[in-house]
Amino acid sequence: MSRIRLARLALSLALLAVPCGCSTPPPPVYPVAAAPPELAKLRFHVHNASHARSQADHENVTGYTLHVRNAFARALVRAGYVVVTNPDDPYDLLARIDTEHQSTGSATGTLTTSLTLRANGAVIAQLSTVVRIDEHADIDERDVIALVESLARSGELRAFAARPRPKPGAEIAAPP
Repeated sequence: MSRIRLARLALSLALLAVPCGCSTPPPPVYPVAAAPPELAKLRFHVHNASHARSQADHENVTGYTLHVRNAFARALVRAGYVVVTNPDDPYDLLARIDTEHQSTGSATGTLTTSLTLRANGAVIAQLSTVVRIDEHADIDERDVIALVESLARSGELRAFAARPRPKPGAEIAAPP
């Protein structure tokens, strides 16, 4: 191999080893406190957590709301809760998240975020928080994680979890 080819090969390999400045690093994964055992058995369905579900339901929400809903579902799973993605499958609680954007006039801002937990149409608990938006217009998932962690401190949710419920998949048969 000639010196010129060897130099080109060395230069090519060196350029491959240099990280590209145009790619963005993946977002950090923040820790989530484990759900208490008495609450970890609860099955949550996050209402319209995906764009497709939201559109199918003819719901007109911002991308921020969908990002918060999705981050909430991920944080629930990481905390040890059960998340049911199909609304036709049995679940204990319907988690509805709504946001209201508070702009600061730049890319940053906040989302006033409310969470309503329902079981069989009845409100079990309502929680709220502020989710920050950074200079890249991304939500701060630490605020969503704090919302998930606040579930463990909810007296209403603990009282609900203490009530007897049918086991998943248990169906009540009616006599013919």
